[in-house]
Amino acid sequence: MSGIERLASYLARKGLTQGAFALLARVPAPQVSMWLAGRRRPGLASALKIARATQGAVPASSWVPRSSRAA
Repeated sequence: MSGIERLASYLARKGLTQGAFALLARVPAPQVSMWLAGRRRPGLASALKIARATQGAVPASSWVPRSSRAA
């Protein structure tokens, strides 16, 4: 499952808006929108913030494209 799918699922399960999640993760709200739309991928620092804010439900590694992951 991709980071986008995991984050969207997490927000739906927790009943969080993108803005509310942005506050929890301490990232700009427009960034969350761009991630979920697939227009941008979070950098390492943001991916770690997402992982912390979701208590590991959306791990930082979920944002790495499959082709870039070590076999």
